[in-house]
Amino acid sequence: MVIIPLAAESAFSHINEFITDSEFSPTQYMNDDAGSPIVGLENVQKMVHEQNSVGLIGALNSKVTLALGYYLTYRGIPIVTISTNPQISDVTDYPTVMRVTPSDADWSGYIGAAVTQLNWKRVGIIHTDDAYASYQARSVVNSASTYDLEVVRSVVFSYGLTGDSDTRSIIKEQLQTLKDQYIFVFVFLCVSDDAKIVLEE
Repeated sequence: MVIIPLAAESAFSHINEFITDSEFSPTQYMNDDAGSPIVGLENVQKMVHEQNSVGLIGALNSKVTLALGYYLTYRGIPIVTISTNPQISDVTDYPTVMRVTPSDADWSGYIGAAVTQLNWKRVGIIHTDDAYASYQARSVVNSASTYDLEVVRSVVFSYGLTGDSDTRSIIKEQLQTLKDQYIFVFVFLCVSDDAKIVLEE
């Protein structure tokens, strides 16, 4: 399952350059899983049964990848993914799933190391209230002492900020609490659309 057409096309063009066997010609089939495990599984079943797919790239969403993992393992089909859920690292449950990005379990440590490298000792965390961002925020807080880092305050916003005047007023008020404590370095844990609205304030 390929989510980013440009990346897929680039990958296939490189693969085709190195293929010398005239009987083997990879073809790409792209489907959008819409972030839904059910849609993702339906798409992959069609790709495997109707289009004879022997490998997949994707999905971006960890929930979708987890759903596909068992099915693809049963079929013996490899999948390359950038999903970050720690469960995907379990080679017993997901022997055909290959991750090309770090697990969420390692991610918070990288944040602490990066902040320490820049000689920042006090930070604030801005994150949305979804499970993914909340997990990451807790991980950063829990690993802070390892890096002699003080997390002074966390500010939480609702996932899917609308950008209306009432929401912006709340954001501005929350950000002021950070400024009042002289926190000028922030760890952002939210999707880009939400981060954009916060940064505008």
